[in-house]
Parts: sequence; C-alpha cells; structure tokens
Amino acid sequence: MTKSKGTVQMVDYDHTNSELYKEPPYLAPENFIVSGLTDSSAILSWDQAKTNTKALKEYGLIIEQPSKTPTTNLVKQPPYTLTELLPCNKYSATLYAISDAATNQYGLKTSPLIFVTKPSAVRGTISVTFQSLGPTQGRLVVTESNVAKDACGQYVYAIEVMNPDGTVFTQLQSTRKTTDIAGLTPNTEYTTSAAMKEITTGVSGTKTTGNFKTDAESATSVSKPGPTSFAALDITGDSVRLLWTASPQVKGYTVIKYEILYTTSDGKTASVDTSIVTTYVLKGLISCETYSIAIRSVLQNLAKPTDIMNSDYSRSVIVTIRASTTATVDSVTATALSSSLAQVTIVDTVQRGSCAVYSYNTAI
Repeated sequence: MTKSKGTVQMVDYDHTNSELYKEPPYLAPENFIVSGLTDSSAILSWDQAKTNTKALKEYGLIIEQPSKTPTTNLVKQPPYTLTELLPCNKYSATLYAISDAATNQYGLKTSPLIFVTKPSAVRGTISVTFQSLGPTQGRLVVTESNVAKDACGQYVYAIEVMNPDGTVFTQLQSTRKTTDIAGLTPNTEYTTSAAMKEITTGVSGTKTTGNFKTDAESATSVSKPGPTSFAALDITGDSVRLLWTASPQVKGYTVIKYEILYTTSDGKTASVDTSIVTTYVLKGLISCETYSIAIRSVLQNLAKPTDIMNSDYSRSVIVTIRASTTATVDSVTATALSSSLAQVTIVDTVQRGSCAVYSYNTAI
C-alpha cells in the first residue's frame, strides 16, 4: 500500500503483496535493548539494520505510553537517549530503518521494547532529633518536610550517627520514624546526617545534618547495686560481727566507705556506723533486743570527686542480741536474824535482758 504526504512517498511493506515489493529495503534492526534507566531517561541501542538494496538514511523510533498519543523520533545512529520521561511510567519503543532514496521507504519494525522508568529520589527533606533515654541510650525521631514520593518507589530513612572523632557510630536504614539506639558514651556530643533513600536505585534525597549530646551520669541515672552476701556472725550480749561482699563496680565511680544502718524492733531507734572494709563489729547493742541491719556503699565520681552518691541498700538481716553474760556484783552483806538464820543482801548494776533468767550463785 502506498501513501502520499506532500512530495514524500512512504511505503508500508506487506509481505502478502509480492507484486509491490518482493522484500523491504531493510530488515528490522537487531539487538534492540534499553539500558541506563533512570527516573527520567533511558538509553536505547541496537545493531545497524541490514540492507538489501538501499542506502540507510535514518531510523524511525516510535515511543508509546498508555493513554497517550505515540511520538516518533528520527534518529541518525545508535545509541539514542530518551529524556524528559516520567518516573514509574511504562513505555513501549519500536524501531525501523528509513532508506536514503528519492522516496522514503520504511524497513521492517522491531518488536515493541517495553520498559518502566525508575522512581525518582525523594523530593523534600527529613530531619532527625534526639530524645534522651538515659546517659547511654536515646531515641532518634524523624520529621518529614515537604516530602513527595513516587508510587513505585521503596523508600527508607537513611541515618548516620558519627562519633566526636568523625568515625561512624552507627548507620541505620529504616521505614520507622522512631529508632532507639544504645551504647552511647555519657556526656558526649554526636553528629547526625539523614536523607530519604530510594533503595531500588540507591539514590538519596537532600541530606540534612544535626547534633545531640548525651546526658551525664548522675546519682539518678547510674545503676547502684548494693553490697551482697551480707551476713551477721558472732552474736554476743552487746555486739555482732558483720561480713559482706563489696558492691558490684559502678562505671566511673569508686567505693569510699560503707554505711551500716541498724534499727530496733520497735522502729524508733536508727543509727548509722561506717566502715572502709567489708567487715565490721557493731557494738553497744542492747541485750535481748532484735535489730534489723542493712548496709550500703558510698560512691565517689572518679572524674568529679565532689559528686557523691549512695548505692542501694543490701537486703536486711534480722539479729537478736543474746542475754548479757557479764554480771558484776557490787556488794554482798549478811545480817544475822537468829542463831541459825541470816539475811543476805546483794547489790548489782547488771542490765538484765528480757530473754534470759538470772540467778545468784552465793556461798557463805
């Protein structure tokens, strides 16, 4: 079939019409491929079309998009870069050769080459703020600003946290707007950078930077376990020997002493003794009295000696002091009542405990 358009004659080849042409001037180009796909461009390449009788003039490249009018580009030679494409859109490309003759004659077309453009980098920015969860941990919170994403894209928040010396503390890729991090150094300033990243292309949007500082350790933020294995030994009528294991080490602190708190059974009398070693004899106790005794460490900050804090108390031990075994008789007098009877008077200052029965052993 022959079409006329002005002074240019174009011929569509119909293999069933051998009377018009036994064969077209060009076969379809081979190895028609797409490469270098981005969100807005594609590179098309192919092998030169094989000719039968005519010299090559150029190629016709038809680009089709669903629901759009096809467009034709005239191309001298491969490769050819398509530009101004839309992200995440499906395109169809068809190629044919045009002979260099007095009248344009078209060669056979290639099969349609189908390709889909990639998603674009995110538009807009993200920023990261830090919420402290203690001296060594915190929460990174992402905020989006004027962010637009392509429907076919797979986007993540790409966050980097840097140490003060510029080395990487951690790198994160997450779809969540909050991420908790731990293992930070107390009272230390870190820097952050953040961008939204499309993972199929590896392309990131505009990067923003920031910084945060972790909390310093303090009496309220440091874990402060008390002494362990606390025991009461060698109970007498007015004393008890105490023994314990030192408190577990607290980072940045040292134990300077221990405080022993002892309370009577009625809860009204509380006293504190101190010790610099892990054993202590508690003296001056009341015979037959029951005491509740606990111990804690007093800690000093190695970097700031004026920062003093107490550990938690150990578990309490309950101790009942024995009856006094040291009795001193001040005087003994005997008065005769008859030839066979006398009255003995004993004076003492013994403190008697309610838990014991006392008697005098006298001989006349």
